[in-house]
Amino acid sequence: MEYHKNLSVENFGTCDSLVFKLTNKCWGYFAENLSNNSVTLNDTCDYNVSNPQRLAYITNQLKQEGNIEKKHSGSTLLTLDLDNNNSKELVLGDVSFTNLTALYNADNTPNFTASYINVEDQNFPSNNSSTIAVDMDVFPAGYYLDVNNDNAKDLLVTNNCYAGCENSKSFWLYLNSGTTSLPVFNLQQTNFLQEDMIELGERTHPVFFDYDGDGLQDLIVSNYGKYDKSVSLLYTSGLSLYHNIGTTITPIYKLLDEDFAGLSTINLDLVGNKPVLGIHPTFGDLDNDGDEDMMIGDYFGNLHYFTNNAGASNPANFVLNQPKYQSIDVGNFATPQLVDLNRDGKLDMVIGKENGYFSYYENTGTLTVPTFAKITDSLGRVSTKHPMFYQGNSVPCVIDDAGSYKMFAGSSSGNIFRFGNIDGNLSGTFTRLDTNFLNINEGTNSSVTIANVNGSSYLDMVIGNQAGGVAFFEGKQAVISVEEINLWSNISIYPNPAKNSVSIDLGNNLINNATIELIDLVGKTLLHQEVRKPIENINLLAISQGIYLIKFNNKVGNKVFKLVKN
Repeated sequence: MEYHKNLSVENFGTCDSLVFKLTNKCWGYFAENLSNNSVTLNDTCDYNVSNPQRLAYITNQLKQEGNIEKKHSGSTLLTLDLDNNNSKELVLGDVSFTNLTALYNADNTPNFTASYINVEDQNFPSNNSSTIAVDMDVFPAGYYLDVNNDNAKDLLVTNNCYAGCENSKSFWLYLNSGTTSLPVFNLQQTNFLQEDMIELGERTHPVFFDYDGDGLQDLIVSNYGKYDKSVSLLYTSGLSLYHNIGTTITPIYKLLDEDFAGLSTINLDLVGNKPVLGIHPTFGDLDNDGDEDMMIGDYFGNLHYFTNNAGASNPANFVLNQPKYQSIDVGNFATPQLVDLNRDGKLDMVIGKENGYFSYYENTGTLTVPTFAKITDSLGRVSTKHPMFYQGNSVPCVIDDAGSYKMFAGSSSGNIFRFGNIDGNLSGTFTRLDTNFLNINEGTNSSVTIANVNGSSYLDMVIGNQAGGVAFFEGKQAVISVEEINLWSNISIYPNPAKNSVSIDLGNNLINNATIELIDLVGKTLLHQEVRKPIENINLLAISQGIYLIKFNNKVGNKVFKLVKN
């Protein structure tokens, strides 16, 4: 492990700069083993020459000696004082392993210039106290900060991986009943913060659906899957039903069923005879019996049809009618929506997919026996593929906005796309109204559902994401029409992040009776000023560091931008 010393204090007398010098190429005199996550103590570190910062010299010297440095792949590092001697111990996490290893530092020199690891503890923090050792799939990382504001730092542990690892109980909290320099850790929970939110593993997809016919919009949330190492797929995928037990103006969502319709145990993969992952539901009355049926898209690009046999105004009861429905296959990650797109009174299907385009299947059957015919694999000739992303992962949400269809769409980049010019133009090119609607980005693989759930005059929006949670956005104004959108021009904010001031270049946007607001993340307006010129400046000297919103208002509507204050 290399030690790079910050010379800011030595050079400038303050610690406000980053000026690093490689001081030790073998800090602690230990080496991680190549085949496991143990360490070798008392490593001689022959390559740790007197001038370790001379990297070229070291490399050439090692080559001449035939002693090429061996590297251990994938480690997480946390330094903290575990034994109250002011020298820093090291806590290591490693790829492919579930534990944390504590390495104790025997340095007792006055300026801590002789760090030396002499004790290894692979059951950290159980041997530090009587608590349970970290055991998390996989690649754990430790963080040391004061969670409960008692002036003693606590230990937080989560994993350092993107997929194939614990994803719903993956935030372990160890409270410290000792001091920051002599901690006593006690495991409190394995789902810190996650227990207070919707947390469904990976890649959530929310859909508003009145499950019990009471007139209140309930919430169905699907996922790619929750990590489960006991099954061959390593994931279980299903639907979670959040029942709206509130009122028409105050929705309250309560988890009613973690495996709604039992999808986690239904073998929709007919070839592998096992459940499927990456499911996306949509609802609509396909057999004209007064209740809404369910269509499921999956990771493989197939659709599966479930009939609701509950009857109108009864809690839904879905029964598998046809797996691999009508042999429809759109490639990978089918994300269907049932909607009467051509307004002929029958439900059609718009299906998002991995490549970012949308397939359109017209219902050429009857109200009671639908038949879906593929019209195009490139509906509207639009895509959600971002230039920086290999895939598009489009997820459609078509809404009727005062008699005119708009299509919102989630994407692999996390941006929310919005398209118009749909009605009467199903064989033409849709208008791209937004590639990043309201600058909202809740994380990669976003998924949108929109409905009025609080009785206001405006639509509300829920967004799922790769990380397994959902975000709620309350509607505060009507969706801007195509004509109004065309009145907007680009708005630039710079610098961002900003320190002392920020400039807002309003371009060609109308500034008559326009205003600018600075708003914090709890919705408090910190500044409100009239716009008097095309480029406005905001003084930030009295504003604390953090993240804020800048809102520009004119007669067309408003635009909101994120600002970071350093």
